[in-house]
Amino acid sequence: QGKRSEPASREERPGAQPEAKRARWRPVPANATKAKVQAAVEKWQNSTDREHKTMPDEVATVRPEVFSAWLRAGLCIPVDVRESHECAGAHMQSAEPLTYMQLLMEPERAVPQVARLRRDGRRLVVISQHARRMDNCGLVAAVLIDVFGFAEGGVHRLEGGYASWSQWLKHAPGAEPRAEAAEPQ
Repeated sequence: QGKRSEPASREERPGAQPEAKRARWRPVPANATKAKVQAAVEKWQNSTDREHKTMPDEVATVRPEVFSAWLRAGLCIPVDVRESHECAGAHMQSAEPLTYMQLLMEPERAVPQVARLRRDGRRLVVISQHARRMDNCGLVAAVLIDVFGFAEGGVHRLEGGYASWSQWLKHAPGAEPRAEAAEPQ
């Protein structure tokens, strides 16, 4: 049984409060060394403590139409977690690229980016190709929450992922241009 007891749309209701806090991991500081970040991500990855670890499929989801409204209002930052081979030339305009492998293998590049996202303060919508159970969007979101100290209610997975988003855009009246998918190169 996951930690959420309310429907996935809880976070979409005005004034919705995040669930009660559980004991948190100590966040990695913004000036942590490559070795410390790698060790923290590996510790998270290898942890079997489900009581204190955010599982990737426990991260709240947001529907494409709500994501679109958040984008238009400037309330969120899209974070594209797809690896380059998954993008096939179709990138999200205005999305911050941040992959799980980058967090694990290239923390010297990832940590400054994560620090900028934290300072910005807007909620993050993490996007993988299909947002399947335990997909990269859930992994990156859980690492952002547990390892880097983002608030649980401030990180969401896009329901259905990029595939769902691009389909929704085809049928959405007046879709926001800055949120549209870039055409394959």
